[in-house]
Amino acid sequence: MISGFIVNVILVVVCVGLVFLMSQMQSENEAIQSRHETDILTMKNQHAVDIQTNRKDAVERSRAVLKGKISEHMIPHMPEFGFKASDARFMGSPIDYIVFDGMSDGDIQKIILIDIKTGKSRLNNNQRQIRTAVDAKKVEFMVIAV
Repeated sequence: MISGFIVNVILVVVCVGLVFLMSQMQSENEAIQSRHETDILTMKNQHAVDIQTNRKDAVERSRAVLKGKISEHMIPHMPEFGFKASDARFMGSPIDYIVFDGMSDGDIQKIILIDIKTGKSRLNNNQRQIRTAVDAKKVEFMVIAV
């Protein structure tokens, strides 16, 4: 049989071990909490930077679109256009202009479909299909009587 003294010593050792273990766990929990708080702060800062970057990007894209819209309306009055402004009719979508070359002189020589592009913009799918149809001479004139 184990004496009461030995049982008490074992209990004290177990208690000391438990206190030490709890202290270690507390330290680990504090370290984990500190890392999480640091990570959260880093994410919040990155989020603020991302918002600022996205706002700048949105403003730049908005300016580019606005510049394109202004250019679409001004281009017939610029020498680069190559046609008389009075021969051009603005459509806006899916192409910007139909030019009836020579109409203001009473002698239409040809009809030209024009889309104005600024910056890095490219033809969209519908515009490419229109170009393909024109290139393939799949264009008709029709009169609809009502």
